[in-house]
Amino acid sequence: MADFYNYFLHTFSLIEPKDFLDVLIVAGLIYVVMIFVRQTRTYFVFYALALLAGIYLLSTRFDLGLTRQILQPFLTFSFFLLAIIFQRDLRRFFDWFFLSGRQLVWERKKALSHEVSVSVTKAIGIMVQKKIGALIVFPGDFPIDSLIEGGWGLDGRISSTLLLSIFDHNSPGHDGAVIIENNRLRRFGVHLPLAENYQGFHQAGTRHRAGVGITERSDALVIIVSEERGEISVAEAGQMRKIASSDELTPIIADHLKDSLHLTTGFWHTFITRNTWMKLAAVVLASFFWFILAFSGGTVTQTIVVPIETRLLDNNLQVEQMVPQNVQVTVTGSDRDLRNFDSSQIKAIIDLTKIGAGGQEFPVTKDNLSYLSYLNLVKVTPATVKITISKNVESN
Repeated sequence: MADFYNYFLHTFSLIEPKDFLDVLIVAGLIYVVMIFVRQTRTYFVFYALALLAGIYLLSTRFDLGLTRQILQPFLTFSFFLLAIIFQRDLRRFFDWFFLSGRQLVWERKKALSHEVSVSVTKAIGIMVQKKIGALIVFPGDFPIDSLIEGGWGLDGRISSTLLLSIFDHNSPGHDGAVIIENNRLRRFGVHLPLAENYQGFHQAGTRHRAGVGITERSDALVIIVSEERGEISVAEAGQMRKIASSDELTPIIADHLKDSLHLTTGFWHTFITRNTWMKLAAVVLASFFWFILAFSGGTVTQTIVVPIETRLLDNNLQVEQMVPQNVQVTVTGSDRDLRNFDSSQIKAIIDLTKIGAGGQEFPVTKDNLSYLSYLNLVKVTPATVKITISKNVESN
């Protein structure tokens, strides 16, 4: 136990403030991906990528050469394939993301008023008795405008009479859905996307499939009234369940809208104020990735032989002699950085601009060296180089 405690203290002492920022940034990116996966219901893709990434990390950690060579190109191209396959979902998500950024204002989505709640439940109760089919959509945080088609804008005051007239068989919009938002009937006669994962709904018709479909792609709540059986169903998160009577709808709708109440618009409300467990999971994953991929394990010192390069010498001149032709450059960095480091990335360059013929000593300092920013220069040996320059005979 004491050995583990000492190891933990030693490991913690190696962590720098920038490492916390590094983990925080990666955790934020992971959290954004989690929000996208949840909103678009593409869980299988997330699981597949997580499995492949886990195998690749293990192959890197334990130097499994064949596994790494096979998975590395696959993982690289998988992101392009996902971008093509889910281009519509990605476009909607980033529309939501950037629209929320532009509209970061103090704004509150209205809870369902008592008057509207009574009107909706009363209308649904009558529809059940008369076996009138209906689709009523209550959007959540995620915008649904790009998911719906057709219909007519209304932005009308909600009443049971209005709802009954819309879903009347003689109404042109009775086969579509109505969108209720902020206590207003925003659109009616709307066509919803059909559910892709339709297993378990074999006895349900197109209306039910459309009600489930919009919830597969967003966080909306949908109330469905069956025309054939006069039954009430509620669809949410890609799932559908039946309820006994319209009286049960009020708390269901209220709970849904309560989750959508916010002081900031859309994405930023979701990003900042909700999903505590997802944030914790993102931090844990980011910390795991940092420990596997970026943890330095201490500082390492390495000396590298670097050839000297000369540049910008006049065309009428040539380098006759250079002593020495190489310098030894000592750098420090993390164990992982130096282990994967290519020594050719360090260059020693002598600027010979406006230099005439003859012998001259040039200092080799930090200003003459080109190296990666995550390395620290310790010293250069020797500190000077003597270069003899003569006139180019061929130029005469």
